[in-house]
Amino acid sequence: MGDMDISDSYDYVILGTGLTESALSGYLGSQGKRIIHIEKSSQYGADAASVNIETLWRMLEPVPAGEQPWVEWMHPTKEQRSELTEEKIRHWVNKWNIDLLPKFLMADGVLTKIIVATNLYPNYVQFGPVEGSYVYKNEGQAGRVSKVPSTAVEAMSSDLMGFFEKRRAKAFLDFVGTYQDDAPPGAPENLFRGLDLSKCTMKDLYEKAGLESATRDFIGHSLALYTSEDYLTQPGLPMEAIQRIRLYVNSMSKFGNSPYIYPRYGIGDLPQSFCRLSAVHGGTFLLETDVDEVMYEDGKVSGIKATWHTPNGDMKFSTKTSAIIAEPSYFESRVKPVEERGKPLRLLRTVCILDHPIAHPSLKPKEKESTPSTLQLIIPYSQCGRRHDIYVAVFSSQLGVCPEPYYIAFVSTIAERDISASDPNFDAELQPGYKVLGSIKKKFKFPPKPLFEPVDNGTSDRIFMTKTYDPATHWESTVADIMDIYSRAEGKELKIEQSTPDANSQP
Repeated sequence: MGDMDISDSYDYVILGTGLTESALSGYLGSQGKRIIHIEKSSQYGADAASVNIETLWRMLEPVPAGEQPWVEWMHPTKEQRSELTEEKIRHWVNKWNIDLLPKFLMADGVLTKIIVATNLYPNYVQFGPVEGSYVYKNEGQAGRVSKVPSTAVEAMSSDLMGFFEKRRAKAFLDFVGTYQDDAPPGAPENLFRGLDLSKCTMKDLYEKAGLESATRDFIGHSLALYTSEDYLTQPGLPMEAIQRIRLYVNSMSKFGNSPYIYPRYGIGDLPQSFCRLSAVHGGTFLLETDVDEVMYEDGKVSGIKATWHTPNGDMKFSTKTSAIIAEPSYFESRVKPVEERGKPLRLLRTVCILDHPIAHPSLKPKEKESTPSTLQLIIPYSQCGRRHDIYVAVFSSQLGVCPEPYYIAFVSTIAERDISASDPNFDAELQPGYKVLGSIKKKFKFPPKPLFEPVDNGTSDRIFMTKTYDPATHWESTVADIMDIYSRAEGKELKIEQSTPDANSQP
């Protein structure tokens, strides 16, 4: 069939090139599975793509014919701009690699281990450390931005807590550090002041530790990285929470300043790299391809019929498969809106262009001088009078995502009001995040985006649906989705024992 050899059958048909689908494509391919990976658009990545400043501008705002408003950022005066050539403009435009939904990787997390185990790092992807991890506390007129303490030693020097609360937090984090994973549930050495973690809730554990609400916030949302308060009332969850906190601490040990790393030149490199990995292992990859029909036998998926749109015309084909993995837009009847209080949840997100690093007034002068140029900041819901956290991510030219002297900031949360994209103030709920950033050169506001989840687990007919991305500035919920789909599709857990890069192993 032209230059593309399409097999009569594959183990998996994968639809969509977001990070979830691409990571599964690359990893399953590296495990010897036969993959055909299909994307209906002409580009990789979907919401996990990275674009230049011109593409982002045209995507979200009308640009009059013949005008290039972004050129004004290159030089302040008309005289300077008049000397610019199209080649120089294009070179500058392509220095921008702006994520549509930026998220950091945990330095010792599963996604990083997959990337290392499959040799994407260092062959296709390079990482840079994210220099700081912060949390916001509603204190005083402007609030306080503080480094997230992750160990007992850091807790004792943190400005988030008073003297006695530091001692309580230290005792809690000491217990987390000595918790024995291999001990049976309820073992004496794993009891916290007599409390059995296999039976109690996190609320019980916090109360037994005597921790204040603000301390519970940064432990639950900034260390364990839970995105809602549901985790507080689930019996037995403290054991999972401890593992989450340990992942944060172990990731911190890799680079020292934060637990996060980030791909140089933007997150969009990850889906493309996973697709390359799949191809290296014999996978077939098709852009601009529509699925016309899904075929079934005995209630299970058995194949697809599709049309590949090529420069030489449309080419129709069919192939057999025993499983499909797809993002929500391919099977709208197989997903449902994620709801809260009977209302569908929607993602709010804005890309902010800055000409300065974050400089919150709560930072002391000596701290302001060393404020990280790349960082994550979480504003817990209770610190801004909301039901959902607000996430802030800041990136600099050091990661190859923008030219000097600019910074890219991303602010996101879940909408709690009934809003529409036609409302000029639909992003008002992001105001606490804007306030932390300081002066903003320009905002690019994305329309509110509905969140979807599968209606079933897919095991009956072998069609496995992925979830849409949440507003968090880390990939942990996506990692959970990748692992869950793998276990359902393959019938076994995804386990990887793999060392991850640190400050000494970076090329």
